[in-house]
Amino acid sequence: MKQALLKQQGVLAISDIEEDLSLRANEVLIEVKAVTICGSDLSYFQAEKLPHHLQYPLILGHEMAGIVKETGTAVASIQKGDGVAVEPQSYCGHCHACIRGDYNFCESLKFMASKGISGALKQYVKWPQGSVYKLENSMSFEEGALLEPLSVAYSAIDKLDFHKDSRLVILGAGSIGLLMGVLMQVLYPEVNVHLVDIYESKRDMGERLHMKKEQFLIGDTYDLQLMKPFTHIIDTTGNSKVVKRFLQHSILGAVLLEIGVSDHPLDISFKEIVYQGLRIIGSYRYTNTYPKLLKLFREQRLHVCDIITGSYPIEAAQTAFEQALDGRHHSKIAIYL
Repeated sequence: MKQALLKQQGVLAISDIEEDLSLRANEVLIEVKAVTICGSDLSYFQAEKLPHHLQYPLILGHEMAGIVKETGTAVASIQKGDGVAVEPQSYCGHCHACIRGDYNFCESLKFMASKGISGALKQYVKWPQGSVYKLENSMSFEEGALLEPLSVAYSAIDKLDFHKDSRLVILGAGSIGLLMGVLMQVLYPEVNVHLVDIYESKRDMGERLHMKKEQFLIGDTYDLQLMKPFTHIIDTTGNSKVVKRFLQHSILGAVLLEIGVSDHPLDISFKEIVYQGLRIIGSYRYTNTYPKLLKLFREQRLHVCDIITGSYPIEAAQTAFEQALDGRHHSKIAIYL
């Protein structure tokens, strides 16, 4: 079975190995067709030391779609030949977190390319049927793979309450920020939305996704003081200085949703939180998003494939990852098998 292995920092190698493809009763065997590269994949690719007790060699990738090749004896929801997307987290269903509906915090959570679980950059993946979803007939494998980052974006937006006078600013126009912009157009078209980034090229990426150039606040080309204060801030950067700047230009009672992962502290005092009535929400992964997003695709309300700015066969995985590191010119890279 062909697979792309991260052998050491910045080095991917293609190998062909034997792997046991026998299935448990509730498992599905999927022939991988498309994998899109996530920011976490890139962080592992260039890390001097792998986090979370991960070890080389490592198979990366968790945004994936493919074709069902075989099913276990207890699988009834999908069948051989179906095009599917795979939610890369598998959960127990009976711990306290799962019972309350927060299976993203499952005590026994398994996530692709994390903590000993193989990633998706290989020909075949075995995964429990509860996290495998049949694609709509109109959907491409690329769109199926993009359900994963769309889920991150959808879950964050779903935690917020908007009204016609809401003013949202999204800090960071990487793939998650751009997909949030797309979802806001679909779910809350009446809300005023801006995206902040340092690269002028993000305006063009936004236009390809049917956003307007004037929605983008780039570098130092804008004056916040000429703009109305924001009611909602979604931060994808983990950059405390950027967050603090926009908090200073938000209404009293504003909401900050944090999705950017960083070890740096948020530079704000308890007094500021209380006196400003600031509400801070953390958003970690997602739950039950795939059916909701599939419904949007079924209704032909989502058009996201233009976020893919480069595509490569698995044999060129090294080049794909090197290109994906160029955030100025690329928002999402796809690898095909």
